[in-house]
Amino acid sequence: ESFYDKDIMKKWSYYLLIISQCANAIGYLNLTNFLNVHLAQSMKYDNWKIVCTLSIIQVCDLLGRMLFPFLADKLKKYCWFSIHLFYMIGTLGAGACMIGLQYITTDLELIITFVLLGFFSR
Repeated sequence: ESFYDKDIMKKWSYYLLIISQCANAIGYLNLTNFLNVHLAQSMKYDNWKIVCTLSIIQVCDLLGRMLFPFLADKLKKYCWFSIHLFYMIGTLGAGACMIGLQYITTDLELIITFVLLGFFSR
């Protein structure tokens, strides 16, 4: 038995998953490269506060990586495309959070956005 499954390359859902993961990775990479500059300039955060707020994204990312596959497996009997639905929501949600960063003015809005971004950034 081989670890590599040739039949998976014939499924359209495999390519949808690849596209969503690539889009998510590109967006997350761009976000993390420029987010500390944005926080320092727009929100006037010092380095320590930037580290603390970026940690929120990392913790929620870890939780999302455990929670969403679990939920997708549980919902699979009711919705056969649940895993793909979660990835599509994640891609759109991460993009929406990144676009919304320019409108954030309070610490609470920033924390809520970072929690959502962490969960969406799988």
